[in-house]
Amino acid sequence: THGKIQTKEIVKCEESILKSIGFSVLDKPSIFIFIEFLSVSLNLHLLDNFKEVINIITYITKMIIHDYNLLKKYPLKYLGGSCLFITFKIIEQTDNEFQTKSLLEKIKNKLNLNEQIFYSSSESILELAKNFEKTFSYAKNLNKFDSFSLETLK
Repeated sequence: THGKIQTKEIVKCEESILKSIGFSVLDKPSIFIFIEFLSVSLNLHLLDNFKEVINIITYITKMIIHDYNLLKKYPLKYLGGSCLFITFKIIEQTDNEFQTKSLLEKIKNKLNLNEQIFYSSSESILELAKNFEKTFSYAKNLNKFDSFSLETLK
């Protein structure tokens, strides 16, 4: 709103919208919080490049929260697992020693994931990333997210 509306007014409006559509904020954690807990339970926070992992996850989850259909289609554990998988594949492109395969097995075992649903979820997130700017051209929050950009990894 570029300072035209106070933060309190925006929060009240958001609460009103969520209540009117029957959305409960406390039903389940956000995808980002879910991934944070999963990362700690898998000891990913001990990785040398964990800061990079979090930056990429933050970027991907900011895209996902715009796609309501994607959020409805896949359970949280699939979206979270897929976010980590995609993050690992991105890091693997710049760090040849990064071990995506062993980390992926840990995720699949920890979450008891069906492989077909898992890979379908991962493909859906990649498709979202490829078309995000076109599909969600009004969503400018990622333009201001300067701690990570998919473009910097090319």
